[in-house]
Amino acid sequence: MSTPLQLPATGYIRQNILIGESSVSEEQAENNAAAGRSPRRPRPGRPPIVPFSSATLWRKVRAGEFPAPVKLSDRVTAWRCEDVAAWIKAQGNKPRR
Repeated sequence: MSTPLQLPATGYIRQNILIGESSVSEEQAENNAAAGRSPRRPRPGRPPIVPFSSATLWRKVRAGEFPAPVKLSDRVTAWRCEDVAAWIKAQGNKPRR
């Protein structure tokens, strides 16, 4: 079982860290490479910081329910760690439905 990731106090965090990643074994990576799929390299799993998928993350961003990301370059979009930490803290103060 993996431990939850601690957010840095400042800086930026990318989407794959926010939503987590499943682990990929050597065998899975080889099969993916042979079939032309990704990921093609083995990697350990990464636990999610937020409990939803990529599609839900972007839906919440569009609806203003999650902090907006910052465009760092043409191909790099990230969230401010301070904004994500504040959002997580605010979720603990919301009444349950």
